[in-house]
Amino acid sequence: MTMSPDFAMERESTKGMVLSWQIRSAWVRTVGHVVRKDINQRLEKGTTRSGVEVPSSGREVMQYLYW
Repeated sequence: MTMSPDFAMERESTKGMVLSWQIRSAWVRTVGHVVRKDINQRLEKGTTRSGVEVPSSGREVMQYLYW
């Protein structure tokens, strides 16, 4: 059975998607780790660098950072 060109191309793009997903998730993990470390340090001090109070719960912190 011969593979149709469409199928071969689809497989390549899937491979590319998986690769980019792996890269992205690795990047997110790294950034997430750095951010978490930063958050933990800030929480210990109780304020951000700008002197704003940091909410104590993790979810609030994430919203505080990203929304």
